[in-house]
Amino acid sequence: MGSLGGLLRTLGCPGAKALPSKVDVLLVRHDLDCGYSYNGLAYSHILDSVSDVLKDLGKTCCTVASPYSFLVGEKAYGSPFCINRAYAFATIFSKLKFGGDRVRSNIYAKKNVWRTVIEAVSPRAIIGIAPGPELCWAANEMSVPVYDVQHGVINEGHVVYKEILRDGPDEYVPSGFLCWDRTAADTLEWARKRGREVHVIGNPWFQRFIHRRESDSLVEEVLSDCIPSLVGKKTILVTMQWGLREFFKDPDYYEFLPEALIQAINASKNEYNWWLRLHPVQVRSGIKDKVVSFLERSFGKEGAVCWELPTSLPLPLVLAKCDLHITDCGSTTIEAGWYGIPTALLNDRYENGGILKKYFLPERSCGLAVCVSQDVSHILEWVSFYKRSETGTWKGGNVRDVLSGIVSG
Repeated sequence: MGSLGGLLRTLGCPGAKALPSKVDVLLVRHDLDCGYSYNGLAYSHILDSVSDVLKDLGKTCCTVASPYSFLVGEKAYGSPFCINRAYAFATIFSKLKFGGDRVRSNIYAKKNVWRTVIEAVSPRAIIGIAPGPELCWAANEMSVPVYDVQHGVINEGHVVYKEILRDGPDEYVPSGFLCWDRTAADTLEWARKRGREVHVIGNPWFQRFIHRRESDSLVEEVLSDCIPSLVGKKTILVTMQWGLREFFKDPDYYEFLPEALIQAINASKNEYNWWLRLHPVQVRSGIKDKVVSFLERSFGKEGAVCWELPTSLPLPLVLAKCDLHITDCGSTTIEAGWYGIPTALLNDRYENGGILKKYFLPERSCGLAVCVSQDVSHILEWVSFYKRSETGTWKGGNVRDVLSGIVSG
């Protein structure tokens, strides 16, 4: 992912000239947003769910893969268009210029690439996952509303949504935000005060599984598959994460799983069903083989610890079959709460004023998330004591009405 060879292989992909001349909505996502595979195609579970809702509403869509993505054309759902070539040239030319603000010059050059895309497509609205400043600048400049659809944690502790966007130039800020819940919406109150739209739409991916529609072929197909029964033992889901060393600015932090959790799993793998789920970045960024090799060394190749099925299945279906959830600071803490599944947060940075002190406050306040130290006995004690609640925190949203209003407005 991101290699020179990969980039060169996309240089011949159709550019902006091949884009459709007019659609209702331009959708933007990256390879790393594709957390699922559907009919052999990379599927962005959040954005492609939005796309499916829009199509069901009779709206036309076009998907562009943000650079540098390689899951384009026939490799991905919606046949995303590739703009890697134009982005690469814009980056090179911006670096050849001397003097001035080089960062803003680079953003400006890429902004003009997005202007070309928007001019070609003439959308009524743009919806993207974390749309970058260059896309927002182009859209704002051309008076085309651009919306950021939530794909992970948005809370008072998230530096991008609470500080960087808030304190950055107006042209870098989306026209609106499509949030999962009130926690995210309240975090973005600063955006509302600056004239941006903030909507609570629920999670479009989970909405499809919790409120099933017979016409949703993807959901009906996956639910018709034969999935092993897990009765008789507690099933614990561990959601893996990436980039924690950089996030915590701690080069000694674990890379894939903490050693105490590895030991706890091995000590109890005959007593519980342990399901490990790789993060989409670990699946799509070219490091999957490295992660799988780590898991095979830690737990064996064919033991009681399972990771292939929990990684390949849709997360809503995985959570429907689990009793408990363990993570460091993953957004699945929120999603597990929707099902009444308790989460053990294996990090001490939630307490004593740590960097995670404002993370998952609703879940922690109602007891659906608790901090557990990276200690074998403490982890096993938590697993033994906690159980799934009969009631979850799911409230849903009005994704169809909001999307219809965005395109019609």
